[in-house]
Amino acid sequence: MSKTSASNYDSAATNTNRISMKANLIPALVLIVIGTLFLLNNLGLTNLSLGKLISTWWPAILVLVGISLLFKDRSGK
Repeated sequence: MSKTSASNYDSAATNTNRISMKANLIPALVLIVIGTLFLLNNLGLTNLSLGKLISTWWPAILVLVGISLLFKDRSGK
């Protein structure tokens, strides 16, 4: 492999990694927030009922999932 094609391959791999990292950012942040809420609740620092929170906001969760699917990068197909 020539030096030029090797650098193009590295550039494409770097761009793919950046896209993958951006795609994983939202689910990672959601898990961090949910984990933090569980931890604070278990430590007695909050009086949150996660079940009540989810039962109240489940329609919004569905809407957000639908929106994220609409804007998902389609170049990976």
